[in-house]
Amino acid sequence: MRIISSVLLALLLVVLPVGNAAAQVPETEREALISLYESTDGANWINRSNWRNASDTDFNIPGTECIWYGVTCSEGRVIRLDQLNNNLDGSIPPELGNLDGLLYLQLTNNQLSGSIPSELGNLGNLVALYLSSNQLSGDIPPQLGDLANLERIYIWSNRLTGGIPSEMGRLSNLLDLYLHTNQLSGSVPPELGDLADLRRLNLHNNLLTGSIPSELCNLGNLEVLDLSYNQFTGSIPPQLVDLGSLQHLLLGANQISGPIPSELGELTNLRNLVLTSNRLEGGIPASLGNLSDLVGLHLRSNQLTGEIPPQMANLDSLLGLDLSHNALWTEDSVLRAFLDSYEPDWSETQTVAPDGLGGTSSTSSTITLSWIPIVYSEDSGGYRVFVATNPGGPYSLVETTPEKTTSMTTVGGLSPSTTYAFIIETQTDPHAFNQNTVISDPTAEILVISLNASPIPTLTRGGWILLVLALAGIGFSMVRSGLNR
Repeated sequence: MRIISSVLLALLLVVLPVGNAAAQVPETEREALISLYESTDGANWINRSNWRNASDTDFNIPGTECIWYGVTCSEGRVIRLDQLNNNLDGSIPPELGNLDGLLYLQLTNNQLSGSIPSELGNLGNLVALYLSSNQLSGDIPPQLGDLANLERIYIWSNRLTGGIPSEMGRLSNLLDLYLHTNQLSGSVPPELGDLADLRRLNLHNNLLTGSIPSELCNLGNLEVLDLSYNQFTGSIPPQLVDLGSLQHLLLGANQISGPIPSELGELTNLRNLVLTSNRLEGGIPASLGNLSDLVGLHLRSNQLTGEIPPQMANLDSLLGLDLSHNALWTEDSVLRAFLDSYEPDWSETQTVAPDGLGGTSSTSSTITLSWIPIVYSEDSGGYRVFVATNPGGPYSLVETTPEKTTSMTTVGGLSPSTTYAFIIETQTDPHAFNQNTVISDPTAEILVISLNASPIPTLTRGGWILLVLALAGIGFSMVRSGLNR
């Protein structure tokens, strides 16, 4: 019985077409495939099996298109075109816009150049568009916003310029939008906040400017927001707390300023928080200690100051921590041991206030201050010396020392018998690892009293006469004494 079945199966395979090999696609679709071959140097594809006849004199006959390498058909229509990593070299032909049954277009990791044809906006059934790792240039066609069924756009690692089309906000089924590593400029269109189903938004490594649109905080299903390595300014929107599904918030290498919003501590699904190389200031919010799933916390190279909250020791899921090149400190031995276990040298790059500030008055108009220099002296900077005539200020900057290895200075031009208040801050200048000038918290205030003056007495005319007569008398007595000898 099994032998008979095997024979029948063999006969069926001979008689019946394999897959859709005998189903002829529409002539416009055949021409679109041929245009792709001819415009991308098909003769040098890594795999071009079944595209050409045995003698390689022409394309295979109509009805064979669905067995050409990378072509998948259904009911006589091309639904998938996959030329991933196949050495396509040339431009994407506009004729691909005639494959109106196409669901999946994969041209990643080739040598494609030129622009993205606006005709791709005709592919109304397209679900996934993969054009990454090529050399495509020019603008993103706004016509892509017409692809109502599109779920995934991967156009990263090209040379695209211009702005992100606001029309992309119409792609209501979009799950993934990956446009990173291009040369896109301008601001992020607020219309992207309409993409209610969006899971991953990756725009890193472009030339994007402006502030982070608060409309992005409407993306309640968003899991990944990567805006790093751009030129964003402004502050971090506290409304990001509305992104309850967010797992990865990556905003590093921008020019974002202001504080870290305490609301970020309510993003309980957050696993990676990367805010490195911005202009953030103020302290680390204690609420970040609530992020129990956090595995990566990167705050390096900002202007963060102050005492690190002890709640940070609650982050026992951490795998990576970077606090370097800020002005942070702690005297909590438990927290220090916790931080040292992840980043043993974190404290050696902190711009902190010097210890042991003291002062003495050596003259009625000068006071000499001394202190213990901080450990971090590698990058240039100095100590900012402030003076006030009243405890608590207001203070005036009187000097910035030229080195962080300096341990003393003398403040002059003071009034005698006066109490002066002093504080000192440490300053680190911009350098290769931090674009910012970083200034520490101030030292505790010290009070120093300048010495009393010893003025020369002021004499009247009569006083001067008496002084001269007295000195003359002294001289006469000395002469008489010499004669008597």
